[in-house]
Amino acid sequence: MKLKTINDYRLEAVAEASSLIKFIPIWQQSFAKGEFIVGDFLINRLRDLDCHDWLLSLSSRGFSKSFSCQMMLAYSVLTTPKDLRIGYFSSTPQQANSHLRKLKQLMEVNPFFNQLTKDLKPTAENIIRYKNHHNAITEIRPYGLTTSIRGEHYRSGIVVLDDVLRDAAGNNILTAANVDLINRTIKKVITPMLHQNTKIVFIGTPLTSRDIFSDTEYFKDFHCVKTPALDEHDESVFPELYPTAFLHARRNQIGRAEFQAEYMCEPMAESDAFFNYDDLKACINPKLSNLEYYRGKCEVIAGVDIAVSKKSQHATHMAIFKKYKDRLIQLLSVWFEGMPITSQLVAYKRLIKDFNISQLFADNTNKWLDFAFENGSAPPELIPLHITRATKNSMASTLDTLITHKQIQLINDERQINQLMLVQSDLSISVNRQGHGDSFTSLGFVAMHGTTSQSFFEVFEF
Repeated sequence: MKLKTINDYRLEAVAEASSLIKFIPIWQQSFAKGEFIVGDFLINRLRDLDCHDWLLSLSSRGFSKSFSCQMMLAYSVLTTPKDLRIGYFSSTPQQANSHLRKLKQLMEVNPFFNQLTKDLKPTAENIIRYKNHHNAITEIRPYGLTTSIRGEHYRSGIVVLDDVLRDAAGNNILTAANVDLINRTIKKVITPMLHQNTKIVFIGTPLTSRDIFSDTEYFKDFHCVKTPALDEHDESVFPELYPTAFLHARRNQIGRAEFQAEYMCEPMAESDAFFNYDDLKACINPKLSNLEYYRGKCEVIAGVDIAVSKKSQHATHMAIFKKYKDRLIQLLSVWFEGMPITSQLVAYKRLIKDFNISQLFADNTNKWLDFAFENGSAPPELIPLHITRATKNSMASTLDTLITHKQIQLINDERQINQLMLVQSDLSISVNRQGHGDSFTSLGFVAMHGTTSQSFFEVFEF
């Protein structure tokens, strides 16, 4: 009687793995002990992937969305009895490449894949082409929605759309233009690739009312699942991975606006302001007034949004703060209407001296300050910054955290508050007759560079 080999037992295990849930013990072998975390949340996501060919699955950032999809694709590679083509779509090619590179690394270290499949593209990091023990070939290719996609068809194949609202660094790409481009690409390019017998899986986190996830008409034929990180009792839905206390701490850290969008699947309407007016109002300290000078012991920093237009909707705004313990307390809110940049520089130098400012962060995106640095007339305290999408995200998130926890005290300057309220949920900024969100830049610079204390996210009351 022929004794069974270990590969015989592996083949039997694969034959018995008739679902993703039963595939768990096989896929666990790609991970070190304790790294593969199972809970009801993951089990339910795997069951959704098994049971529905057209699936929209929305959940919190970091809640194993990509992980469960990678597991589904690995299962397909190992078990499919016929050739299979799979398209993996993310916002950018780099993001899609990253997902497939991770998947391939996991398959390479798994003994089932080592013995029961053959890598037909062993030198390719992000293109997967494997032949399994049925001699069926599975090919998985990455694509970016923000780049040109050639015509493809996935009859009897699989299409996964993952991280369509993030770039390769994990940053949101929610400019209005990018959202429109991604929506248009999905509807005009991806949809024609699909057939009735194509399995299609959308996974992600809805962030604004304009993104594709909010299009109920498009998803009317999909099985749709939305699972926020915290349930109706404010408890974690995946406590094995993210305990409730951790999520509560994260809510304190990143602020209300970002937590609701990133963790609670509550996209803000396009017309919604990013900052909560009631929270902002609670940060106004009526005892504060604009000072003419400051000679206290606290460190003083400032931010300035530079404009040189004579129109009021493009005025320069400077915000000066002292750093008191782990709070920022405003000393001055000042507007420069229609002032030439050379005159502004004179004013900056006077304010640096009068308030003993150690750092003045200035918006130099339009290169207004280049001449001052070239001819040596810029004060040494002046630090030019270039605003990018990532910078704007950081400014908004950090400032929102300060406002949410009342760790910033603001002068009762109505124009300053009104300008903050012009910042929309997608971080676009509308214009009114008083300005163009100018105080968002000046306050955002201070928030981003004045919050380095490790205990900063503790909540303080005034």
